Amino acid sequence: MKGSSLRSRRSLTALATAVLIGGALTACGGDNGSEGGGRAGSQASPSASTSPSASASPSAAPRKSYDPPVRFDAEKETRLPDALKVSPEDVGQTRFSRASFALHKGIAYASDGNKVSAYDTANGEVVWTAPLSDRPVPEVPVPVVVQLPGRTVVIAAVGTVTGGTGTSKASASSTAVVALDARSGSKQWSEVIDTPGKLIGADGGAAVFSEGGAVWALDPATGKRLWDKQDAGLIDPVYSGGAVVGVVKNSEEFTVEHHDQPFKAEFTKLVGLSPEDGGKLWEQYARSNTLKARSVGTGVVQVEATYSSLFGDFGDDSVDVIDVRTGKPRVHLPLDASTGTDDWACSFDERSVVVCGIAYTYKRVLAYDVASGKQLWSLPTADRTSLEVTAAWHGAVYGEVEGGGPVVLDARTGADREVKPGVAPAVVDGTVGLVKGNMGSLEAYPAVG
Repeated sequence: MKGSSLRSRRSLTALATAVLIGGALTACGGDNGSEGGGRAGSQASPSASTSPSASASPSAAPRKSYDPPVRFDAEKETRLPDALKVSPEDVGQTRFSRASFALHKGIAYASDGNKVSAYDTANGEVVWTAPLSDRPVPEVPVPVVVQLPGRTVVIAAVGTVTGGTGTSKASASSTAVVALDARSGSKQWSEVIDTPGKLIGADGGAAVFSEGGAVWALDPATGKRLWDKQDAGLIDPVYSGGAVVGVVKNSEEFTVEHHDQPFKAEFTKLVGLSPEDGGKLWEQYARSNTLKARSVGTGVVQVEATYSSLFGDFGDDSVDVIDVRTGKPRVHLPLDASTGTDDWACSFDERSVVVCGIAYTYKRVLAYDVASGKQLWSLPTADRTSLEVTAAWHGAVYGEVEGGGPVVLDARTGADREVKPGVAPAVVDGTVGLVKGNMGSLEAYPAVG
């Protein structure tokens, strides 16, 4: 949703220290154990059936991979199944959009709550399906692909329903979690946690869940409970590597000159928790009554605030880039009368560059180095037009020039890298670019260079 300059809003983007000093986060994990921990059950199966069903083999032809791809074959369109059909707000790697699936090496992983399915984007066929829950809550959980030593797993979780018979009301009372081998769909471990929760993110170090202010984490290699913070009080937290970032409501009393009674006001603060043990890394108070954190890439979190700046004076709006391991600002994005704070949309290329643009428009694009916060380039210039950014990945910025079609830029210099890429993908990896088609469908185009 595009913002308005008439509304007093502010956004900030947070960058994990792990990303700042080492690029994309590297995976780490443990052995393939099966021991549960904390509130988790003892390897309780999320469903009566536990074996994956293989529906098809991945496309027979070897999949060429490019890092990054800059050309796609626009003549070889594959419409993906309706299971991957998403709304306009859900597709893409920019703004607050999020695909309803995880893409890894040309395979799209999605879940309908009952099961997890792997789809080959080369032909749209199902590679395998694996059970998740017999009685899931009515939601569409998004699986997460995690790289562990020597293997890649897909972690999915969904709330499970109890009751709903006779006069009892159905309610979510537990969470089914499963880790599956990305290639075969075979179960690596599974847990049923005895409280409802949502998987808010995972990497090689932790799979993080949240519900009702509580936050806890499982070992992605074994399913064992790592830590549990029932009193965290985080509102809508996200985990994107480096820190669990969320909002905490804060009530304070203050005095005003010539008034006998103190005033009580409710503010908010932004809090970062360690993924290793759940300990508090930092907190930043905001003279604002609304904050919203959203992940826009590995180690990159964008947060909106209403009516005030996180780092400025009361009443000042701002857009900031902060280090989520410390909470300190890195970059300050410009605002003017024509640009509302919620217009800015940032995307991390999973390497070293954060690209920010005016969402859904061709107005302006800025690029920053994540380590130094230095602005690398901006568009438009006197002799170059701007573009609408659709994705950024591994040193490439994908988008469309108004009236000129798709283009790929170099993420660090802003120079034209490919002027005839074929398509402007909203989701991309080394093998394929996914583009939103008509009626909300997704279309896959193979990478060819």
